[in-house]
Amino acid sequence: MSPSKETIASNVQHIRQVALIEFGQPFEELSIREKAEVIAIAAREEVLVRQAATQKTYQKEKPKKLYYLSLEYLPGVWTLMNVINVLQLENLKEVAKILNFSINDLEEAYVDPALGNGGLGRLASCFLDSLATLNMPAIGYGLLYEYGIFKQEIIYGTQIETAETWLDRRNPWIRFDPNSSAKVQYNGDLRESRNKSGEVTYSLANYDEVNAQCFSIPTVGYGEFAGVNLLKLFSTKAISSNFKIISFSAGDLAAATKFTHITSVLYPSDAVELGKEYRLMQEYLLVSGAIQDIFRDFFSNYTDLSLMKDKVTIQLNDTHPAIACAELIRVLVREYHTTIPLAWDIASHCLNYTNHTILQEALEKWDEPLFRRLLPRQLRAIELINQFICDQVRQKFPYNEDLIRQISIIQDNKIHMARLCCHVCNKINGVAKLHSELIKETIFKPFAKLYPAKFTNVTNGVTFRRWALKCNPALAKFFDDMIGPGWVTDYKKFTELRKFANDPQTKSRFAAIKEEAKANLLQHLAKNRMKKEGSDDALWANVFHQNKVPEKGVFFDLQIKRLHEYKRQMMNALHLMLLMKEIKEKSYIPPVKKFSIFAGKSAASYTLMKDLIRLICAISRHINNDSDVSAHLKCIFVPNYNVSLAEKLIPAADTSQQISTAGFEASGTSLFKFCLNGGLLVGTLDGATIELKEEVGEAYFPFIFGATKDEIFDKIANHSYHPQTLVNENPQIRWLIDTLRSDLLASYPEEREAFYRIANYLENSDSYFTLLDLPRYHEMQKECLKAYCDKDKWNHLALMNIAGVGNFSSDRSIE
Repeated sequence: MSPSKETIASNVQHIRQVALIEFGQPFEELSIREKAEVIAIAAREEVLVRQAATQKTYQKEKPKKLYYLSLEYLPGVWTLMNVINVLQLENLKEVAKILNFSINDLEEAYVDPALGNGGLGRLASCFLDSLATLNMPAIGYGLLYEYGIFKQEIIYGTQIETAETWLDRRNPWIRFDPNSSAKVQYNGDLRESRNKSGEVTYSLANYDEVNAQCFSIPTVGYGEFAGVNLLKLFSTKAISSNFKIISFSAGDLAAATKFTHITSVLYPSDAVELGKEYRLMQEYLLVSGAIQDIFRDFFSNYTDLSLMKDKVTIQLNDTHPAIACAELIRVLVREYHTTIPLAWDIASHCLNYTNHTILQEALEKWDEPLFRRLLPRQLRAIELINQFICDQVRQKFPYNEDLIRQISIIQDNKIHMARLCCHVCNKINGVAKLHSELIKETIFKPFAKLYPAKFTNVTNGVTFRRWALKCNPALAKFFDDMIGPGWVTDYKKFTELRKFANDPQTKSRFAAIKEEAKANLLQHLAKNRMKKEGSDDALWANVFHQNKVPEKGVFFDLQIKRLHEYKRQMMNALHLMLLMKEIKEKSYIPPVKKFSIFAGKSAASYTLMKDLIRLICAISRHINNDSDVSAHLKCIFVPNYNVSLAEKLIPAADTSQQISTAGFEASGTSLFKFCLNGGLLVGTLDGATIELKEEVGEAYFPFIFGATKDEIFDKIANHSYHPQTLVNENPQIRWLIDTLRSDLLASYPEEREAFYRIANYLENSDSYFTLLDLPRYHEMQKECLKAYCDKDKWNHLALMNIAGVGNFSSDRSIE
């Protein structure tokens, strides 16, 4: 409904007043950044009113509440999303006309919150959106990182990590919450005593106490009657008590600032001992702060601790907050004087654990000496839990010490955090049907036999509010017209699109929306191309030179995700090498021009993936500078992938690459975002792709290839994969390896060394079967280009894919 003239005039006047109060200048004279801040402050008032009403309702009704612990969140910029969710977008558009500013410029003035790294954080933020929209009481807990993980720059094809200073300006959505701040204790000497129930408990002497300030951010649900929950983030930075003046005066700056830096950077490098120490301190800071606040919140409504298991659910997003399993029991016994059986009963009802991977490298295992030094009370609690569990298992399965070794939380001087979760938590869920079965068959096999009722599946989902309504307004209007505006909160309505999928006018309109999204992306990339020396040569040469961009009708193919061997950006890069060779030799000419786009960060210490970024940039440079090839193919690597960039990239895609090694991608959520925006999937039968294929229908899901999970796992079990054989027998693969060792792509000695390392890896290891699937993948990519030539059929496929995506809303996951 359009806002009244009176409402618009009132809002304009209010915005002018905010500008004068905050900056002492008329709104029109402010910079775009200052205008963006004024709009955020004005929008915040409506949100805070709703927040107060929501919290009052919770206090009155006393419902069960979810407490979500995650080391990562990637919400994207808040202002426009919050304006949309409180149904004020049309109002803002009218205000923008009167005050003469662009909403798009406003949006670009905001900085993405640097609170996460990958899918873990994006999923957490989608869930918070859905919880608020569904009016489910919840609080998210995390850490307020000063510099995020890092800002990625690409200089001469090389990933350079710099600090992501997203907090250098005031953010109106982040508010200090002194009532939720916490004191957190590290190190110290154990002191044994007994509580009022007679149980042995442990306190600390000579410990270090850190003050964790809490900052609250509203998470706004969509619609007039939706709730506003909170995301609470802890920080140790700007607190004088965390700065050790005595150490500073003694000349020990490192010791003086040690505790102020706990929340400086997400995932400090675990390649050095100090990095490991900071990671463990971060995880305990999150857990301790959250547990203290959970008890504070609980006792504001109840006095009987036995009610806790019915009123509190604590969800652990991966193993990072797994210490909560021990900490909750410890606090119940030590601080609230419960018996150990009651503490165990409460914890085993309240706690749940989401697993996100079968990769052993990502299942946290802490060195026992480090854990004992930093967290002696928590280690003692884990030792007691482990002893209790092992004794129980020995009674049930006597003389089976091999089983004890498999399920013991402490094994070979390592603390296995996922095992702790399996023993204590009420439910353990995977994030796709295949993944949920795999964890029971592989990493958690003994636990699935011990506790079969604990294991369940909750397939991931995405919020349609951000990934259609906000990022693709033309497509959102299309949905409104086709199936009604109810789709925003009713994911089941998407199936109604099937009856329009073969209508010529509908397909034509969808095609126009896709072309508009491509034009918007190209405009954004041209406007924001890198300015630093070397970057244009590495990334943008002959793509956006003098604003000459690929013309209408170009096929857009995207692979945008964190770089990892199992995600196989490597395979896509090798495919492009083959394609440019064939085009150059005129043995194959694509039937349609193709634009290949990569984006994603490599871990700072992940040498192979940083080498791969060099290779992709070198391939891009070679393709874009060769007029014979670039007439048919262009390629870029877009730096510093984040939510805001994804909002521009995803609507423009004709296809997305979901090509992980079968069995290794837990779920993947970007495939749902692409599908929602009409991008077809090229992929393996892995993660949630299998379920999406079932929903869409095999006939409308034509670009599946590659070895299956069973075939991959059989080769692993039998050690029967030998990439050297493929190199020797396949001329195309032989050419790739030889080219990587030649000077065709390398322009600098560092590139030559990097490409040589890649060639050696592929020929001698190829741990994730890239060369095995490459020949079929290369042909499948050509099939995509051929299929795209029949635009009528292609648009029909795209619409049928959108019609099948409804069940992959995060609303459904939460329900």
